[in-house]
Amino acid sequence: MLTYVLRTLLRMAITLFLIVTLVFFATRLSGNPVDFVLGEGITKEDRALLIAYYGLDSSISTQYWRYLSSVFSGEFGLSFLERRPVSEIVLERAWPSLKLLLSAVCFTLIVSIPLGILAAIYRTSIIGSVVMVIAFLGYAVPSFIIGILLVLIFAYTLNWLPVIGDGTALHFIMPTLAISGTLVAAITRFTRNAMLDVLSQDYMRTARAKGLPEWIVILKHGLRNASITLLSVVGLQIASLAAAGSVVVESIFAWPGIGDLLVRSAILRDYPVLQFGVLSVAVAVIVINAVVDIAYASRIRASALPRDKRMTDATHNLSSPRNTGTRTYRLPIWSDANWIVRIALLIGLILVVTALAAPWVAPFDPNAQSLISRLRPPIGFERYKDGFYFGTDELGRDIFSRCIYGLRLTFALALAGAVIGLLIGGTLGLMAGIIGGVFEEIIMGLVDAQIAIPFTLIAFSFWQSWAHPWT
Repeated sequence: MLTYVLRTLLRMAITLFLIVTLVFFATRLSGNPVDFVLGEGITKEDRALLIAYYGLDSSISTQYWRYLSSVFSGEFGLSFLERRPVSEIVLERAWPSLKLLLSAVCFTLIVSIPLGILAAIYRTSIIGSVVMVIAFLGYAVPSFIIGILLVLIFAYTLNWLPVIGDGTALHFIMPTLAISGTLVAAITRFTRNAMLDVLSQDYMRTARAKGLPEWIVILKHGLRNASITLLSVVGLQIASLAAAGSVVVESIFAWPGIGDLLVRSAILRDYPVLQFGVLSVAVAVIVINAVVDIAYASRIRASALPRDKRMTDATHNLSSPRNTGTRTYRLPIWSDANWIVRIALLIGLILVVTALAAPWVAPFDPNAQSLISRLRPPIGFERYKDGFYFGTDELGRDIFSRCIYGLRLTFALALAGAVIGLLIGGTLGLMAGIIGGVFEEIIMGLVDAQIAIPFTLIAFSFWQSWAHPWT
């Protein structure tokens, strides 16, 4: 166990170094911050003086070495915009983000674990089907879409909930629901799968034979053993939520947290704040992952059987798999109970065919503009009957046609991302498993770094580097 802990700490150190390096170079891709600090009309002399004052006139290697020295010494510099220590600015935003994260995690665990248990127990009934539909919807709808819909319904239309700030308990409702959508879906699904594996074990049948109440059998014998798998899943989901889940949602609700601060710093190119903010989030994610890994390893170690007992059970199961009396709760994909899979595949097939047949299906040219028809509502809301099923945008373009053509780009990007991820991830994973040693630790450090850094900020940095190169 001590060896495993030391190995985990070594991986944490490698991951932190990789994160520091990636954050430094990613922020440099977004252009010169002096242009945003002073704006237009600045003279060349003043611009050169400010660049020298911030140390941006040095080479990238010199800036990188200076940044590493400041990180290890604990001096993270001053904000370009506020002229205050970045640690003070980030710490001011840490508590609101932590409160939102805790509320989202508590809500997720309270809702998802009971739903997953119900979906496993009533797997062939309408209850299990409804739970899985909810889980699929949570996967399908991004958190920022959920946030926008909540604002439109409960704030704009019904005027029930406040949108901006964190002053009261009502301010937590919509951000918590928006962040928890995908998290509830993931943990519900994993809880269901873990419980299905447990329900088919012999000790569950033995517990029922002893006359124990069903709720004790499910909670004490079922959920307790399923928690080994759930522990790692919940930890990874919480780490992913801390890294990227709240960045966009905090911006939507103007939540005074680290996510909103990171977005603002990325837009205004406030390098010191952005670097320290991302590093702080990354450290939190790495610590969560390390704690979960160590807890998972200790739980496995504590629940492991002696070697001779494990070998006897394995030999028995292999020699007589049909005589164990164990019932399986796994359902074939095409069974009647898995009608959700059929519907999902049918919807996916319809979307693919629609995207391929966009020139024939779309009623209008997606780029055709008509100022006379601008901002038309969808059909059925007003007297207009021009065939704009989803209405028109501010330039009079048909939204329905643009959505159909947008499917092409979405499917192309998704396919390209899946292929690239499979090639790169599969190759690196295979090499790490074969070579092992330090190479494996470096690869796993890269994986942890990718999880810890909000991908939205990395993508924004690349976009900024394309639109506004360093000058």
